[in-house]
Amino acid sequence: MITTRFLSESEYSEYAAWVKRLDGETRGTYFGVQYTDEQIDNLVLGIVKDSGQHHFLVAEYKGAWIGTIHIAEMANDEVEFGFIVDPEHRGNGIADRLMTEAKTWVRNRGYQYLYLHCLSWNQPIKRLCL
Repeated sequence: MITTRFLSESEYSEYAAWVKRLDGETRGTYFGVQYTDEQIDNLVLGIVKDSGQHHFLVAEYKGAWIGTIHIAEMANDEVEFGFIVDPEHRGNGIADRLMTEAKTWVRNRGYQYLYLHCLSWNQPIKRLCL
């Protein structure tokens, strides 16, 4: 059974560990370039320092993470989403499920604008951008 949950702020470092386990192609598709482990650590350190503006929704299967959405608050009425689904679990509706739950979370908090960056070569995410 696939479950979803929001991370507590004390778990944000686990996001870095999970992303660092992903292959270079997945990192490149997500970040636009292939972030190094050090760049990922620095990114998450910045998120932890400003943790009130960041939220992570994770999808889990048998206790292992299979997808995440990073929700970054950009302004009082704007948020930005960043998706990653583990390559082994793509095509199973994980992104759809995460997107549905994250949009509900955003609406319930009164945000008016949601940005989802879609790189031209990232075919899996393009469907969600429509």
